[in-house]
Amino acid sequence: ESKSEANSYEGNSDIPMILVCVNGGYNTLRHVEESLKRNVPVLIMAGSKGAADLIVNAMAEYGSE
Repeated sequence: ESKSEANSYEGNSDIPMILVCVNGGYNTLRHVEESLKRNVPVLIMAGSKGAADLIVNAMAEYGSE
């Protein structure tokens, strides 16, 4: 999948989207950040290790705000 294909739905509110975060690394954190900036809901799978658990632990420590 090319970068242009990955971004082809950006801005189209007719297509429901959600980002599912399972494990992951640095790029996952960037994808989560970009999704939240575009108001795309993000589902974080706690206990899956990596970036997902980093986000879950940070939210538990500092809250969601």
